[in-house]
Formats: sequence, C-alpha cells, structure tokens
Amino acid sequence: MPETTDNTESKRGNMSKYHLKCLSCGKEYEDDHFRMQCDAQHEPSLLRSVYIDKKLTLHKDKPGMFRFYDYLPVERTIEAKGVPVTYKSTGLAEYLGLENLYIIFNGYWPEKNARMDTASFKELEAPSVLARISEHNRDILVVASAGNTGRAFANICSSNKIPLVLVVPEVSVEKIWSIRPFNECVKLICAGGNSDYFNAISLAGAITQLDGFFPEGGARNVGRRDGMATTVLDAATTIGKTPDHYFQAIGSGTGGIAAWESYLRLTEDGSYGNGNMKLHLSQNHPFTPMTDAWIEGSRDIAPMSEEEAKEKIHAKVLSERLSELTQLAIVVRERDFFNPKFVQYY
Repeated sequence: MPETTDNTESKRGNMSKYHLKCLSCGKEYEDDHFRMQCDAQHEPSLLRSVYIDKKLTLHKDKPGMFRFYDYLPVERTIEAKGVPVTYKSTGLAEYLGLENLYIIFNGYWPEKNARMDTASFKELEAPSVLARISEHNRDILVVASAGNTGRAFANICSSNKIPLVLVVPEVSVEKIWSIRPFNECVKLICAGGNSDYFNAISLAGAITQLDGFFPEGGARNVGRRDGMATTVLDAATTIGKTPDHYFQAIGSGTGGIAAWESYLRLTEDGSYGNGNMKLHLSQNHPFTPMTDAWIEGSRDIAPMSEEEAKEKIHAKVLSERLSELTQLAIVVRERDFFNPKFVQYY
C-alpha cells in the first residue's frame, strides 16, 4: 500500500482531484464547495464524488482521518485527530466461533490510539464537511442535531475557529458537551418545548433562508458521506482486503450508502481483493421503516404519523422521522445497492 509525505495540494495546482456526478442522469460538476444536488429535472438523486486518482494512497503525515485524503472531497486539511481504528477481535470472535472477526472502533480509547474526543463516530463527518468548504468562505454554517452530530461539529468548528450555528431540541442540550470551552464562533439555538430532531431541522432550515447562512446538507453532502466511508477504508487498509461482510446499524441509512460507495472505490483501486462485500444493516425495533420496506420488497417507506413515529423512537439521536427517511429511500437508485446478494437488512 503506497504511502507519502508529499504536499499533494501544491502538486495538483489548480486542478481539482475530484468532481461530482449525478447518479440519476450522469451529469458531472466541478465542486463549488456547496453543491448538494443536480440541476437537472428528474427524480431525486444523490451526487457522488468521483476521484481522478483511483489508487488510494495513505498520507500518514496528515491529521486524523485526512490520512485518507485521496478519497475525501477536500483540497485542504483542518485540525482533527479522530480516525477509525480497526483491530482483530479475540474475545467476541471466540464467543461467536469466528477466526477473522475485525472490529472498526469509532470513539475514545487511547490504548487503541482511538482519540475521538466527542466519543462519537460523527467526528468522521464533521472534518470532511468543514474542510470541503473554502477557507475564504465568509457565510455561516447551520447544522441541526439531536446530540452526536452537533457535538462533533461544535468541537471541530471550535478547534478550527469556523463559525457555526447549531440548532438542537432543548431536551438535547446536555449532549452538546466538550472537554474544553467552546470558541465564541460556535452559537447554540434551541427548539423549545417537546421539540425533537425534526423540529430542529425545520428551525435550521428557516435560518438558512437568511442572508449569510447556509445548510450542511445531511446525506446529500458528499463530505459527510465520504467522511463516514473512512471506516471501510480503514478496515481494508488494515486487513489488506475489503471485508467479506460489513455490519452497521443505521438510522436514515446514510452510513450504509457511504460504506457501499467506499467499497466501490476500493474495487476500482484493485488492490484490496475482488470479493463482493455484503452489507448487513440493522435498525432497532420497533422503529424499523427501512427493514420493513426491505422485507416487503419496496423502495418506498410506509407512511407513519408524527405521533406514531415519536412513540416508536426512543433513541432520539439515532433516527430521523419518516419525512427524512422517505427522502433518503429514493435518492439511491443504483441497482446493486438493493440487490440481496450485496445488502441485507435486519
């Protein structure tokens, strides 16, 4: 596996190392640091980052997750030390009777050199989203969260002095903590009363309509998905091949899509085996809209009232309500992603 300590940014000059491609119509765009969707009139679809250099090079001189710089939609790095840590299991592997079980750890475990200060895998999303934004940008990023995402963005923005407006439900304020004081560039706004994540999203959306503010974009932001995808990259570079089976819990499904996109890039690289990685995606009962749709063989999420959704969701930071899930269910049309040979829901 190649390694480098060269200054990749200066070598590339003005030529971008990636572009964006619509998965529906195939239209391609040079990234303007903010684009979230295709301009063409067609069914909803995600944009995907397409990297010019298909070979993954590990940049061990770069901070944290930026060691996977070649497969991140950024032209710069920022201060961020969090990175996935893949290790071979012994205890759990023995209990399950498996010889080659690897665990991808995302959190704080100094003994394993895992140093995500927020103890959340969301620390893989914030750095690539923020580094994708031009350092000359003067507008203010707006992020809605119910906990982990907000904590990660608040911490990374604070460390890098990047202006942020964070919108959270009032009941989630206690989850926005840090091991050090937040910089004044981070502002917190609460949706009061019995508000939930969906209400925070609505309030954040209203703020982004004001001059000088812009949305983070969620699943539609290639920075978020490609940041999450570093879990598969770390697994492949540690094991020496892509995993045969990859298990992940999902809320909206963004992490599953990110893992799949990472697998496709590694397949193009050609250095990590030719096997077919199968995704095993799970949701917590009783809120299992994606699992239910999968069992029914449907691309559509069944309608659910706001009251019913609130009653079923106990982990407020893990799932969006149905309007968000329905949107995400229709944005990926790639045939193989819905092929039982490659994906299984539980």
